[in-house]
Amino acid sequence: MDLGAVLRQSAAKSPTKPAVVCDGQVVTYEELDRSTDALAHWLLEQGLELGDRVAIHWHNSVEVVNLYFACFKTGLIAVPSTTG
Repeated sequence: MDLGAVLRQSAAKSPTKPAVVCDGQVVTYEELDRSTDALAHWLLEQGLELGDRVAIHWHNSVEVVNLYFACFKTGLIAVPSTTG
């Protein structure tokens, strides 16, 4: 089972439970599942394909979590980067 499937399963089992809490923002499993589905579809519509790499500037945010799960759901490879 991949992480995208784990998120879907968690959303089905506990849709209103918090999945992400960051800077006072709370996102439920259901909200995270839906938003990552939408982002995953958008990434594929932009021409990305299975195995393509997606560079992600790492910082603590809901958007980064969304992008990681969208990558998991599409078979894209998330490549974290940080500024040093």
